[in-house]
Amino acid sequence: MSTETKHTKGPWRASGGSLTVPKCHVMSGNGKDSYALAHVFGESDTERMANARLIAAAPELLEALKGTVAELERMHEHYLKACRGGCPTLACVEYAEAAIAKAEGRQ
Repeated sequence: MSTETKHTKGPWRASGGSLTVPKCHVMSGNGKDSYALAHVFGESDTERMANARLIAAAPELLEALKGTVAELERMHEHYLKACRGGCPTLACVEYAEAAIAKAEGRQ
């Protein structure tokens, strides 16, 4: 599994249905890096805010999922050495790895 991060590192913030992503090299009037502000789409203010919160949490969710996969693999190896596949733990790992691959553009 690749550990190289290609997205803009956080923290990302959601506010009022918009998303703020730090250090996107958007030049401000004084020539310094500033924050990129993106409007998040949705059919209502509630939906836009929910979408913005989800997107803002994405980098932390990705890292948490990677850590969870690594721990599940360690636990599986330690406690289920005789497993030949098809167990719920491996099914969860495969599902999580597919989501990670999708997030990293490898799918």
